[in-house]
Amino acid sequence: MTTERTEYWMGPGHVLDNGNDIELRARIALVLIEKWGTVAAQIDGEDSAGRSRLALQEPAALVERCFDIAEEFVRMAEGKGLLRQPAFTRLELAEQIGVLHGTQRVAEYAVSLDSRRQDATKA
Repeated sequence: MTTERTEYWMGPGHVLDNGNDIELRARIALVLIEKWGTVAAQIDGEDSAGRSRLALQEPAALVERCFDIAEEFVRMAEGKGLLRQPAFTRLELAEQIGVLHGTQRVAEYAVSLDSRRQDATKA
């Protein structure tokens, strides 16, 4: 069943090592898989001494559980007003950064011209 939901894409610098963007739910699930994937187990009966025997979860079940946890986290965080959409799209942010760099270059040029004028008047 597919339901309408808000997606939360991370800002610049929040990408996987291979350069792929990752949505918040997927990022949470991936962290859970990385941290607990090799130790997640289920009770699998008892051994001959009566101690609980554990079996590792099947990979598909583990991944499904991690995504369920991530989905619940986002649902609760939204309900508490702790998540919001970013103020700018990545393109808008890149354009603003470019404008700031351009403004900085203009300002640096003006400062260098002023210092050259001061040096010329001292000579």
